[in-house]
Amino acid sequence: MAVNSLETHPNTKMLVPAYVATMLLSASLLFLVQPMFARMALPLLGGTPAVWAIAMCFFQAVLLGGYCYAHLLKKFVLPVYAVPLHVGLMALAWFSLPVNLPMADVPAGGATAGLWLIGLMAKAIGYPFFFISATAPLLQSWFARTTHKDAVNPYFLYSASNIGSLGALIAYPFVVEPLLGLRNQALLWSFGFMGLAVAIGLCGLMMLQRRAVVENFVTTQSINAITWTERGWWIFLSFVPSALLVAWTNHITTDIASAPFLWLPPLVLFLLTFVLVFRDRPLISLKLMRIVQLVSLPIAFVVQFGLPLSLAVPVMIIGALSFFSTAIICHRQLYEARPDASHLTEFYMLMSVGGVLGGLFVSLIAPLVFNSVFEYPLLLVIGVAARRDILRNSKVADVLRQPLFPFTVCIGLMLLTAFTAPQGGFHLLVSTRVIEAGLFGAFASIAFRAQQMAVAALSLVMVVLSSLTGQTHERLALRSYFGVLSVTDNGGAQGHRLLIHGTTIHGAERLDELTEGFTAKPRPLTYYSPEGGMARALLTTQARLAAEGKNGTIRVIGLGTGSLACYSKPGEDWAYYEIDRDVIKVAQDKNQFTFLSSCAPTMKMIEGDARIMLGQSKDEKADYLLVDAFSSDSIPVHLITTEAIQLYLSHVKDDGLLVIHVTNRYMDLVPVVAANMQAIDPALQGRVIDYVPPKAGDLYGANSIAIAISKSSKSLEPLDQSGDVKPLVPVAGIDQWTDDFSNLPGAIIRRLSVTKY
Repeated sequence: MAVNSLETHPNTKMLVPAYVATMLLSASLLFLVQPMFARMALPLLGGTPAVWAIAMCFFQAVLLGGYCYAHLLKKFVLPVYAVPLHVGLMALAWFSLPVNLPMADVPAGGATAGLWLIGLMAKAIGYPFFFISATAPLLQSWFARTTHKDAVNPYFLYSASNIGSLGALIAYPFVVEPLLGLRNQALLWSFGFMGLAVAIGLCGLMMLQRRAVVENFVTTQSINAITWTERGWWIFLSFVPSALLVAWTNHITTDIASAPFLWLPPLVLFLLTFVLVFRDRPLISLKLMRIVQLVSLPIAFVVQFGLPLSLAVPVMIIGALSFFSTAIICHRQLYEARPDASHLTEFYMLMSVGGVLGGLFVSLIAPLVFNSVFEYPLLLVIGVAARRDILRNSKVADVLRQPLFPFTVCIGLMLLTAFTAPQGGFHLLVSTRVIEAGLFGAFASIAFRAQQMAVAALSLVMVVLSSLTGQTHERLALRSYFGVLSVTDNGGAQGHRLLIHGTTIHGAERLDELTEGFTAKPRPLTYYSPEGGMARALLTTQARLAAEGKNGTIRVIGLGTGSLACYSKPGEDWAYYEIDRDVIKVAQDKNQFTFLSSCAPTMKMIEGDARIMLGQSKDEKADYLLVDAFSSDSIPVHLITTEAIQLYLSHVKDDGLLVIHVTNRYMDLVPVVAANMQAIDPALQGRVIDYVPPKAGDLYGANSIAIAISKSSKSLEPLDQSGDVKPLVPVAGIDQWTDDFSNLPGAIIRRLSVTKY
């Protein structure tokens, strides 16, 4: 049979536009549902950044399933049957739409939370997401069966797919989320999904019209055998950028907020790398990217060591450069290693295997193996080892021999610190950094092919610099679903013991108060000092109740070190709500902190997400309810929405105080709380306590912004005696945040210009 030319076939001009448009729609739906559903699930597990990491792990796993399905469909089902089968299975997804949260018992947290979330997502969006995932490899394999001049290299369609993904990710925080609530987002997505099923069916029909040509075309293709070495290389080159994507996202969202606005920039950069290099001529200089990778890597390590560069902007910029350059290099090597079109679906399937392994490593394995965020610097140096130009230019003997000396030096330094640390303790912080420096030195020796002594000297210098950043001795490091928690001694005998979550101090105690001979009550420090807004609101409430001859009911959301408990008085009813079991364990351990053991050894602890626990509580209403829930410097958004504040107020007496701690380096949340308060009840009154300690950097006090809300002006009047207390007044143009709507970009932009109220 003669092979018909493309020009003589009807619908010739529509072939590429139809396939490109369908790929764009598919990718847009694929990447719109990810932040949409993750935001739906975020409040269920305390608003922790791990929600997004687990969600990414789920999406990558289902993507792998979709790619496997496309591979099997292409390999075992004739096109004339594959098209109606696929479209019919997609149509069945209508019965699982629109996307919503199924009713389920929410775990209190801990090791089972991640698995529970994966099960929830599988039930809610697994079916439609699975079939959308299959679109990219399936349509490319169908296109390869046509007689189009680019059919032998259909990989250009993958760039079109990633352009659609980029558009969806950029549109979500700036257009979709601010304009549409979650319910409307779900409805719009459902109609888009059914439209995609129709578009895929049309693309299939256009391919089937060339069925005779296709059969003749496929049999003449040169099918080259694929080795397992090549398959392993595809997986490895996909693993590194995928794992770095999740690790870097965790790194930046821990400090700011766990929300789509901050989840998406790393993913945008990740997808952009495919657009730039998954083509015959890359749109970016690979030579420049190799230089950027090697230059940014040591700087990223310095940032990791906590030197002055560890400020927000440098961390973001250096992290972005390291991540982006590494992803560019890996993805370009993937494109250069691509097989012919006959192995296209297998290639994408193995790429997805690498992506899943990367997500699993960071989301589920690393928190169990490492007690710090060790995977982030580890992946940075592995990214250097993924460069084929380095591997080709290095002799195997040199690669094996040169890392040995830096590792030997680092192990020696680690043992030295074990015996020289003060008070006989192990200098864990420096020891961890010694290992990190050893890793850096080993891979630097590969990357730069440097002399052994030069590499060892570089490792040693970095260790010394890290140890000189302060007299800091890490006593304890714990890592869970909710992040990294560490207990650190700072400043010698006259210093402090700090509880650090991520990069934020969540409590401090003087070291001289931790000695056996100290019998007085320890003094609350940092945010919780007597002059701070939270303690001031508590003390005025206690004074008012004492004047009335009453004992107060005090409830605190967020435990920290438990330092507020040292303001408790006999006869008062106190209880803490805390979602992280590790925080409870540390606060109750008198060998770490003595606030609870000295002031309230029988303190009532309620473990779980405070909003869920309060919703189930039939407890007596509180005279004072404090919301002080942080994940590093990030405030869980679901704890300050209108619905959340309404719930809190339902558990506060008419003359009681609701106090919300909104200190944040990146977001201005005061107008948000004001708008929420106004929406709940215009008769409610509030005060903003913006406390700045007289001595900057003194742990006795810390800059803090607390908001006190009450139905009674009498309860708020005692706070008005200080000049740093202002009325909480709604700001025109700032809308309330609800469980269905929030606007983080606006809060971040306001924070750049507003510091006082």
